[in-house]
Amino acid sequence: MGINFEPTIREFVPNERLAWQIDRRRLKAWHAWVILPTEHGVKLVTAETQNGFLTTMQKWFQPNRLLNFHELWLSLIKERAEESVKNQAANAFGEMKPDCRFKSLSNK
Repeated sequence: MGINFEPTIREFVPNERLAWQIDRRRLKAWHAWVILPTEHGVKLVTAETQNGFLTTMQKWFQPNRLLNFHELWLSLIKERAEESVKNQAANAFGEMKPDCRFKSLSNK
């Protein structure tokens, strides 16, 4: 929407969920993020509800804008999480300092 908001955190459980709320004269919004463990990591689920004059105007003049922001947020979070895991793995291998010298098995 191009407007700065100051959300209020309404719920926070580390590594589990986060929810925030905006309550302004022309906009009311609630946004929740839930982290669900999976076999290969986590799944991040996000949902938002909005009501008010500004959201009505956005639906008319900028449809899909909120959906596009959600897709952007989720892809950036995924990218940063994968980068963090990659860096942690690289650091772990760096600390092990494997012996890379090879000896020939056929010294005849």
